[in-house]
Amino acid sequence: LGEEVMALAASLEEDALKVRNVPVLAGERIVLEAPITAAALRSHVARFVPAKKGAPGAFRVADAAAILRRKRARLSRLRCEAVRLQPENDGDWSGEYAAPGGGLPLRLRLSAAQDPAAPLVVAVDGLTGSMKRFLAEVGESLTGRGLNVLAVELPRHGVRSDGSPYLDPADPSALAEILVSGVLDVMAALRQVRECGLLFPDGERLAPPDVRYLGFSLGGMTGVLLRAAEPYVSRMAWVAPSADLADWLLLQAARARGVPLVSCAGGPDSGTDCFGHGRCAAPGVCAVDPLLELLGRQLRYPWLVAAAGADPADYAATPAGDAEVLIVSGSADGILHPRQTRRLTDILGPASESGLVLSGAGWQRHEFEGLGHGLLGDPEVAARVFDFLASPGDAPSR
Repeated sequence: LGEEVMALAASLEEDALKVRNVPVLAGERIVLEAPITAAALRSHVARFVPAKKGAPGAFRVADAAAILRRKRARLSRLRCEAVRLQPENDGDWSGEYAAPGGGLPLRLRLSAAQDPAAPLVVAVDGLTGSMKRFLAEVGESLTGRGLNVLAVELPRHGVRSDGSPYLDPADPSALAEILVSGVLDVMAALRQVRECGLLFPDGERLAPPDVRYLGFSLGGMTGVLLRAAEPYVSRMAWVAPSADLADWLLLQAARARGVPLVSCAGGPDSGTDCFGHGRCAAPGVCAVDPLLELLGRQLRYPWLVAAAGADPADYAATPAGDAEVLIVSGSADGILHPRQTRRLTDILGPASESGLVLSGAGWQRHEFEGLGHGLLGDPEVAARVFDFLASPGDAPSR
């Protein structure tokens, strides 16, 4: 079994060597320049500073949330111009904001009452999704509840796709960079709505009394980072999010190479995949596959270091505002395993448990038994998420 793991690790190493500017981590030692309290440690990350000619490389410890807040502050100093919306054939409205990283397309659907002053939900889809797809999936349910919906396109998705992969397990540092870029795009869209304006052809302005957020999968992870830097959001729903980029990458790499997540240990079914049903002939049990476990030992730590600075776990403990948060996940999710969502709620703080519902200060997590990654398509889950976003609440003070 150990030889199989080493072969998989060697295969991934070969993939990584084909990507330019990917460092190889051989070993490291961290010396802190100043003491850090246990409470602050949750929001700090160690960053590797590459070596320069004649000098060794070094680690630096930084507050990830504080860095993101400084980037947000720079957005507010940019030139502000109103974006004029154009009607689409399907009744939606579209526009493009000249964001720092290039044109940022936006797509708006008005509430059933066509009220520009209704509360606004900013919606962000998951990996390989698009603003148009997500708006088609959630738009009617939200607008029917009296909400306007503004969908934002993430980098390398939908109409912003340039053919480059968003997720490459062999290049975790690129994933970190793109994830932070997506968060900045969402904050730029929020600033556009709040300060600069989205205008209809007749000159009327979109003027929501408060803004809410809905993120699915990758959009949920984007929401975790957003909460750490953006104070002007009153409610956030994270559907199937993750707090562990390294674990996510490991699952993607394992799946691409045919490694099962869980398999039967012992009994006549030993070694067979038992994901999704958990059934194994006695005396066997369904457990984490040993090959996945050993692969994780080889790859998890270097991936964790390479992705430092964008992992939702680095941001969850330090919100910029007081948004109410709803987190939903499925117990049979094989894309973003529920253990990754559980790690997220561990960081959010102390909680009380009632069945599969976990409640903490300003947040709740619902884990739905037997549902997978597409749990938003389940009527019970959808109603829970949409009703939460439509619930009345106080908008953050400006």
